[in-house]
Amino acid sequence: MGKANNKGRAAARARRNDPTGLADLSGPVAAGIMPPQQQAPKPEVFPVVKKLSSDSIDDRAWAATALSNLVLDPEMRKKLLAAQVLPPLLALLADQHAEVVVEATGALRNLVVAGGQDACGDLVRTGTAVPALLALLERVSAWISARLADEKRVKSGEVVPPLGDKKDVANRAACFDVAEQLVAVLWSLAEAFDEAVRVITQSWTVFPFLMELLNPEHELPWKLVQIAGQCLNTLTDENPACYPIFTSRPEYADRFAAIASGAVSGYSTWDDNRMLLRPLCGNILYNIREALLDKSDFAGHVLFGSIFNSITAALDYDVAEALVAGAGIEADMERTASAVPPMDDGASVDIQSLVQRDSGRMAVLEGNLETVQLALELLANVVVVEEGDGWENLDVKDDREDDDDDEDEDDAAAMMEADAEIASTIKEESGNNAMGDDSQDDLLDPVLAMLADEFPTLFGKVLALINTAHITTTTTAAQQQAPPAELVAHLTIVQTRALACLTNVLATNVAPRILPAEGDADRLWHALFLILGPAQARGSMELVDAALGALLGVLRVAETNTPKNASASLIVNVPEDHIGALVNALVAGSSPTDPTANPTTSPSTHLPHATLSKLVTVLSYLAKRTTSIPVTAHIMTTLLALLTGTPPPPTPTNPTPTPHTAAVALATDILNAFYDVFADAATDPTDCVYVDGGMNEVLRAFVPGFRARCRQVDKRKNRDMRERAEEALLNLVAFVKYKDGERKAMKGGQ
Repeated sequence: MGKANNKGRAAARARRNDPTGLADLSGPVAAGIMPPQQQAPKPEVFPVVKKLSSDSIDDRAWAATALSNLVLDPEMRKKLLAAQVLPPLLALLADQHAEVVVEATGALRNLVVAGGQDACGDLVRTGTAVPALLALLERVSAWISARLADEKRVKSGEVVPPLGDKKDVANRAACFDVAEQLVAVLWSLAEAFDEAVRVITQSWTVFPFLMELLNPEHELPWKLVQIAGQCLNTLTDENPACYPIFTSRPEYADRFAAIASGAVSGYSTWDDNRMLLRPLCGNILYNIREALLDKSDFAGHVLFGSIFNSITAALDYDVAEALVAGAGIEADMERTASAVPPMDDGASVDIQSLVQRDSGRMAVLEGNLETVQLALELLANVVVVEEGDGWENLDVKDDREDDDDDEDEDDAAAMMEADAEIASTIKEESGNNAMGDDSQDDLLDPVLAMLADEFPTLFGKVLALINTAHITTTTTAAQQQAPPAELVAHLTIVQTRALACLTNVLATNVAPRILPAEGDADRLWHALFLILGPAQARGSMELVDAALGALLGVLRVAETNTPKNASASLIVNVPEDHIGALVNALVAGSSPTDPTANPTTSPSTHLPHATLSKLVTVLSYLAKRTTSIPVTAHIMTTLLALLTGTPPPPTPTNPTPTPHTAAVALATDILNAFYDVFADAATDPTDCVYVDGGMNEVLRAFVPGFRARCRQVDKRKNRDMRERAEEALLNLVAFVKYKDGERKAMKGGQ
């Protein structure tokens, strides 16, 4: 519970911004796409479909071009699909004329981008789409190889005779455009369906083709290289079937590592967002790490060193400067829209070109922020080291399974086993040593040890990104120009991802090493708390949830600060006003939504259950660790009121709170809080809150009603919730009996 969830492939797809990277109008192929009010009248659907099968090259190309625009309209797209547009459109992929193939692949690209999963599903269900795409890929690969070979000969000083066949000339001229559109379609299909991933993986052409596009020896258009990397990232995600490709071709992993680490020039710049390729390759290495460490000679320190280098480079991005630049671009766009400045020769300025220029500049900034997001997601995943994930463990497993290894490998296995025995001995001898003890460093997972020892600045970069909002708000306010809404939305996602990273780092035993100075944990708590109010006011509930997760992580690290394990860096002093704000947020967040309220003027404060659960857990920690009777009383009486549906205690900000009963899921969390906070009267100086408040009798009376509500939870639809609720009910009955016995025992001892 202390770690941000490691999302599976489907969940990761759902949360990606523009998973295809093609959502802006500059992305789709049809160069003639214009805003709706400027578009030409839409031709009839059926004549367009019929012209796809025309004998005329011009008609086929025109029809495919028209479709590129038509598929962007949802209603028109439905009509086209109903008119069976896919079979004749797919047939054009085998057309012998490059101009037709360019337009056909462009139409398919726009179809899958605009139509999303539904359009991808229709394409896959034809049964001929993937084979047709793979057949075209072989042709395009040959075109690119021929073009690159000619360019290499020209560079070496050779004279390349002109091609005699006009088709060859056209094919080589169009090969990069066709390749980019083709890879975009394959990528979209892989994002949408696991079956497409399986078929693509089984093809012997796709991975080698994509890897050649990443070959730094070739001079290729950046957009083509970028989309090849993005496609590989999806194809390697949770796809063990692709592992043999990389174990049989070790140069592929070397190429990823070289790009990720920055050894390949050209991808350490933010121009055109070329930096994206470094964390992309780092993420691909992470996706296939098991294959590389278990079945090849690829060194773990090289793999994770390359990954951390790629993350470090991406997190060096100046987000605050980007938002200021975005505000300037938006001001330029507003001036362009309101006035037409004269050109030197007196002619009017091409407004469309100015709009496209400014939109392109803004798109670059958005892309840069998405690169930062990717790096943060990668870091959040890397620091979650499950049992057996470390490269040392993988190497040991490989040596044990292979009985045919040579003597050198046997010696390596023996050395690893000896190292494991030494580590085990150290752990046994260290006993209950403090987390800050030097011996603890030796027990770190090798990945975490590398993070702490070789990349100590990464944690500071994550914290800087978390606090960026406050810095940029002040900066832009001073300049009287707010950052564009699009960039603010990206910033919110960056902060959310950074908080997930922080949560995962705090859940590891490396946490004390990244909070070494006195008051570090306390300062971190206050910095994180500042995010909550503005985030909830903006309705950024995902950011609220992430901030609460990080706050919970800080409390859990601070919990290690026992008298035996005293460390000034891990002490957290939570002010009472923070506790009051958290209590108020829980009350407001668990209240029913007013269906008559205007969401614009009165945004809902209702929080999802996962966030409410974190709030309850945070408050439970605070009540458990405090010796203040008023603080414990404030927290626990409020939780009891929510549990039973009685009015919560009034506060200065809410003098007349409205009673409402917590849902079953939240009630389960609240009950667990009672079990934790009032576990032992003998050692708890605040147990008088429980006794004086008559809480045991309230909980006893709550049992029948809670039992009935538990039975109302559908076991088939909500099995997990039902089982958690039933477990909480059993614990409730036992807890009430335990507290009765505890009280009697204390009276008898007096």
